[in-house]
Amino acid sequence: MTGPAAELLALAIDPDTPSEMLTMRPTGKIKFEGLRRGKRSTWAQELVFVFSVLKQLQKERPLPKGYGTHPPNVRDAAIAEACDECGLERTRGYEIWHQYNNPTKPRRAEIRRNKRLKQSSGK
Repeated sequence: MTGPAAELLALAIDPDTPSEMLTMRPTGKIKFEGLRRGKRSTWAQELVFVFSVLKQLQKERPLPKGYGTHPPNVRDAAIAEACDECGLERTRGYEIWHQYNNPTKPRRAEIRRNKRLKQSSGK
């Protein structure tokens, strides 16, 4: 890149650098920031959690063919062990498991938050 566009870019990156074109002034400033802003992504951790629960369920008691779901006590034990393994709170573990089993249904926390928003906007 050469010419006035290159000079404008150079001045935007570092306005203190002397310009080759004497009349050229910076028209903007570029600020370089890290990519890690905001909430971090948790999809990989959630995926590891789900596979850990599935592994625990398969190890504990394989399902016979045609049987739909594991009994609640076996499922709860598998979720608890996977939460301990992944370092998650139990409530977060249940939210992830619910989302895995019902991908189109909203999580309970989202339902509660939506109810609170409706109540607060209705006042």
